Amino acid sequence: MTALDINSLAAMEFELNWQSAEANHSELYYAPNVNMWRDIFPAAVEKEIIGCRKRQTFTFEFAPGVVVPAFSPGKVLDLSPGQFSSIHVSGHKLAPRVGRFYPAGLLRNVAGVFPQTLAPFRVIALDDDRIRVDLNHPLSRLPIELKVQINSIRQSAVERGGRCTDWLEEVTLNGPGMQARANGTKTVFKNKHSYERQDEDNDSRFYSGPRLVGHIDTQAGSMLCRIYTRFLNRNDRVLDLMSSVQSHLPENYDLVTTGLGLNRAELKKNPVLNSRLVHDLNKTGVLPFGNTLFDIVVCSLSIEYLTNPEKIISEISRVLVPGGKVLIGFSNRWFPPKVTRLWLEIHDFERMGLVLDHLLENGSFTELYTFSARNWPRPVNDRHTGKIATSDPIFVVAGTKKPQ
Repeated sequence: MTALDINSLAAMEFELNWQSAEANHSELYYAPNVNMWRDIFPAAVEKEIIGCRKRQTFTFEFAPGVVVPAFSPGKVLDLSPGQFSSIHVSGHKLAPRVGRFYPAGLLRNVAGVFPQTLAPFRVIALDDDRIRVDLNHPLSRLPIELKVQINSIRQSAVERGGRCTDWLEEVTLNGPGMQARANGTKTVFKNKHSYERQDEDNDSRFYSGPRLVGHIDTQAGSMLCRIYTRFLNRNDRVLDLMSSVQSHLPENYDLVTTGLGLNRAELKKNPVLNSRLVHDLNKTGVLPFGNTLFDIVVCSLSIEYLTNPEKIISEISRVLVPGGKVLIGFSNRWFPPKVTRLWLEIHDFERMGLVLDHLLENGSFTELYTFSARNWPRPVNDRHTGKIATSDPIFVVAGTKKPQ
């Protein structure tokens, strides 16, 4: 069996684990073409993995300031409100809010920041004549655990050109850390327009025609199932909320699954459902079930359509048994007329923070987790292959209902 050496090309999976005051977080990232001669790792990582074999996994612990630059007080700045250059998103002017992240390129007259700068900054205080911003990496103060799994090893002719990739920079770039609150302070996500949508007509009309297709590619669907499976027992009673033709649940489990959705034909085509119910959550705001009936509530690729998410989270808590789990998964694909304005305004990783906030504000959930999974190759038979290089990203927020 081939061993990894300085001239190898390899495929690797990285898992970055860290903790905030509110939750545990895991960032999963796939590196399909690691060039051991050219690419960059921390010295401790490279020393450990050289000589390893396929399917080996390694774990490393890093103090704050090793994986990403250490926190610098000099990157916390007091600016005038005029130095924040608002942009329009979906026809609406974007205004700064406390706790939110924005691309640094929106700032004006800040040393080292240019209109093209995409690195995020966070608004940490705001009043009429001041905006305080933090330009530090959102993980800059945190210890980090890194797991590296070697998926494949192949030898190559010695290559001395091409791009030099710092893989931990890739894993941590523009996202990880943004789902956590700032020093435990609740992020100001919402305003009075947050749950407006392009199409405010009754949802049952929009979904009256069946859409018998998957809403993410097959690799992303497999990843969503992989993350969900971490939380499932083989005989769980599952409520698949806002269900469709796919549930993204493991096929080799003996789950008893109830599907609640808006289109009967879609639900009928879903092979894992044991029972099916057509029900409009935006219209009723309630789940038509008794208390403590389910071990798991799953909501896949749909949370962005809810106009009353806090109420639905309360209903999820009601129908879960104590110790039951809620799993909320999403990607960056949706039906534009029905997605809420707030969802469009915030970064992918902030969306995890928003869903996490719903669970935190409800007060009945503990053992909170977030997961991101990015950069897996798009399946070769996918209709977007050749146009989109990577699989759809996956994001999951999970929580456990507190014992009564």
